[in-house]
Amino acid sequence: MAIHVVSIHDRHPGGDLAIELRDVLDALGDEVAKHDWIATRFEGGPLKPGTRVDGARLLSAAGGPGVVTDATLFALPPGADCATPTRSGFAGSPARLLVEVVEGAFLVVAAKDQKVVETLRSRFDDVRDEDAEASW
Repeated sequence: MAIHVVSIHDRHPGGDLAIELRDVLDALGDEVAKHDWIATRFEGGPLKPGTRVDGARLLSAAGGPGVVTDATLFALPPGADCATPTRSGFAGSPARLLVEVVEGAFLVVAAKDQKVVETLRSRFDDVRDEDAEASW
């Protein structure tokens, strides 16, 4: 199965990152709502590593007070019974999406559906292809 990986680097004129995790989740729309999510990292927000939540709770956590500065989130089909996914095991896991906030500097999205990447390209200005082979 092909993995499509992009990074998002939209910036304000002063150079600060112009997007947050919530912006990317909002852009993903129904993809967030139709999956369960596991956070393996979530710094700057209320989720603990290993926490599994539905899309509504993830949106609430990402939109709460504070800025999520580092996070790794995996989208799983609802009720999927699996071990907590890892970045290196993403391709072979039932996870459909991986969303990462990297040190508050940019965000990375890996998807098993090309349409997800197309959606992100239509919503953000600086979306860069990443080498899926090197990343995974």
